[in-house]
Amino acid sequence: MSAKFDIAQPLLPHLEKKLTLLVGQSGMGKSRTVNALVLRTWRAWASSPPRSTRARRRRRSRASTGWTRDTAIIDTPGFQSFGLFHLTEDQIGEAMREFRPFLGRCKFNDCAHLGEPGCEVIAGAARGEITPERLSFYQVLIEQHRELHEQHPEWSR
Repeated sequence: MSAKFDIAQPLLPHLEKKLTLLVGQSGMGKSRTVNALVLRTWRAWASSPPRSTRARRRRRSRASTGWTRDTAIIDTPGFQSFGLFHLTEDQIGEAMREFRPFLGRCKFNDCAHLGEPGCEVIAGAARGEITPERLSFYQVLIEQHRELHEQHPEWSR
């Protein structure tokens, strides 16, 4: 995806009815993406004439975001590097708010939710209570976390 092109059509379905936080390194195009989306949405909305004075007043306040009540996008400042090395695997799991109802209910106390039998997090995903994308994202984070700890055992002290 590039903010230099029309990104609304492929991106908006992933943003609708969600709170989206754009996080990334400096210069990756987060602000440009937000500007492209908001300006496109605002132009489409502003091009329809208001039907009343009350609608014109509402337009002024709504045009500042260009989003509906149940859709929001937050542009964060860029950073030089990102890591979760300082967190434990349990803390990473706790950070996934949709995992919380299932944590501590797995068959094994040391369940990492990567495919262990009796994993309640995976069962919750199978029932549709956790999206496959979130489970996959978590699993990638845990695998990367483990690789980094294996590569740098001296950092774990």
